[in-house]
Amino acid sequence: FAIAAIIGDAAPPALPIFGMVQYDNGANTPMSNTMVMLYEQQNVVAQTTTDGGGIFDFGAIAPGSYTIRAMTNKMWGGVNATDALAIARSFTGAAPLAGIRFDAADVNASETVNATDALQVARRFTNQINSFALGDWVFKADGFSHTSTQPSMVNVKALAVGDVNGSYVPGNFRRLPLVSVQEEETVQVSDAGIWITAQVMQAIE
Repeated sequence: FAIAAIIGDAAPPALPIFGMVQYDNGANTPMSNTMVMLYEQQNVVAQTTTDGGGIFDFGAIAPGSYTIRAMTNKMWGGVNATDALAIARSFTGAAPLAGIRFDAADVNASETVNATDALQVARRFTNQINSFALGDWVFKADGFSHTSTQPSMVNVKALAVGDVNGSYVPGNFRRLPLVSVQEEETVQVSDAGIWITAQVMQAIE
């Protein structure tokens, strides 16, 4: 008798996607406790958090076309008049910014860099405003092609919005939610298991 076997095409092997998130300063400071998300088109297919060295690992992922995005709740900082001047000089063509530093310069999220961005940076530095339309952080991942032949290592850079000279050194401090407190009221604010209790006994002018 005859035995017939039908063998289908084997699925290509899934291989790791991993990498490191670093601040775009001279020290390449690792961005710890940063959420990193793997997208296939508009869908999140994996997410993880960086360790103390800024390293992330999505594990084994099937071959495909992916992009990486990140977010952090670390404190914003590092922005001053020098950054405002650098943005103005980029606008005039004297010293154009590129890559993630161009992205960080577009503080009003207009997809261009001009004198308005420089003015807003100067205003935030002098506490005339307390936020940017773009937010507090930008991230930029290297482009990569994830195939079935080898793992993908991806480097991701981070900048506080407006810190176009990369002067900031982010620490482990995180922002707690803002709360509104009335006179003679006690509130508790929690973030990752850390509780802060505040009691206001009289109005604060």
